[in-house]
Amino acid sequence: MSRLIRELAEAKMERDIIKNALAYRRLGVAVKCAFIKDQIPDYSLQVLCRALDVSRSGYRAWHTRKPSRRAQENPRLTLAL
Repeated sequence: MSRLIRELAEAKMERDIIKNALAYRRLGVAVKCAFIKDQIPDYSLQVLCRALDVSRSGYRAWHTRKPSRRAQENPRLTLAL
């Protein structure tokens, strides 16, 4: 019985995550990872990654990756205008 209660709680949590992330599910991994980063205080990483079809290792790689050269140049280009 306790296993079923736990599974039900996890299913409800995943449902809530999916409702919040419905617009993000069709977008790229970077957008999904940004959403996960915002939601980590409220949900576990494992549940978020499972709900959005992102691997935990993929999220961690995205999180620790340095910005691309283009992303680093964008602020400089904005100032040049």
